[in-house]
Amino acid sequence: MIRHFLSLNQLCQEHSPTFSQADLSLGATFVSFGAPTAAFISSNHHNCHPLSRSFYKLFALSFLLTKISYGDNSHLVFENTSAPFAFKTSHTQTNMSSCATPPRVNPKDLYPWASSELLDECSCLLAPRAIRVHQGDPCSYDHRAFARRHDDDVVVLPCDLGEPVCGDERANNGVPFFYFYQAVFKTVGIRLPFSPFEREVLSEINTAPAQLYPNSWAFIKAFDVLFGFLGCAPSLGIFFHFFEVKKQRKNLWVTLSNVPGRVLLAPFQNSFTGWKGRFFKICCSDLVPSALDGFPLYWVRETKVLKSTPFKKLSPNDQVVCRILAEAGGFDSATLISLESNTRTLERYIGTNHCP
Repeated sequence: MIRHFLSLNQLCQEHSPTFSQADLSLGATFVSFGAPTAAFISSNHHNCHPLSRSFYKLFALSFLLTKISYGDNSHLVFENTSAPFAFKTSHTQTNMSSCATPPRVNPKDLYPWASSELLDECSCLLAPRAIRVHQGDPCSYDHRAFARRHDDDVVVLPCDLGEPVCGDERANNGVPFFYFYQAVFKTVGIRLPFSPFEREVLSEINTAPAQLYPNSWAFIKAFDVLFGFLGCAPSLGIFFHFFEVKKQRKNLWVTLSNVPGRVLLAPFQNSFTGWKGRFFKICCSDLVPSALDGFPLYWVRETKVLKSTPFKKLSPNDQVVCRILAEAGGFDSATLISLESNTRTLERYIGTNHCP
């Protein structure tokens, strides 16, 4: 306390032509006995130099530092809105270390149904720089790293440290969003907002976007590309005639698999590696407010187990299409996706009626 008073007193002496005697006596009272009340300042400010307000602020800062350095029993409230599981609390501060880190809620308490494997699945993409790196070279960036038309159509956010992929709106201050893996953007080529068919599949199997394996997303994307080239809307009935959803273990990721004997699309990759632990948060923008409509946003505990649709249960039109596709002999998912914007080459590929 004395050290702070002496240093401030010296400052006062150096600026004695600037500050009045009333200023100096008030400052000494301030440091010696604590911060004056607003009423005290208001009642005395007319007797002081016009620069007194700055002088009061200087003493207030010194007083606050002194109280922190020597300890105080003031009740402080801390709130960290950037941490997904931080919450507001009031407690008595005894030293600086006691309030350095805000209390955090254990994800296990928020999501008791989730397995440890799911709770441990957190993203390493924690800073805005991760989004810029994903977008690539600024000179060649076409503003479609995340969206179909322009990346301004969606809001992409990095995740917070320790935020599990099974989180819900509590991880984003109540604002709706969904998680999505970087590999599905970058490697599979999914863009937002989802196509009507992609939404229909997610809704039909009752699955959040982050719950699907990348190869499963590739099946959906390739099927969409194939039917877009054929000039007809993709059908859920036809899709689930060739694919089925197997039961996942412990509420983990969901797999779409070819029905044995009906291989329409070859897998995008034999095995995806390095995709876990790298996902973003996706929110809707004012430009496309419906980007989050029509499918589950957050991890679903009980997804549907769908067996393939029998041929006899398909509509007559779908039966005709299924026969044609079955005779084609199958296609490669990766090739279909890579040729999506190259109609002429896609036509030649589909015309070969084979899967490399």
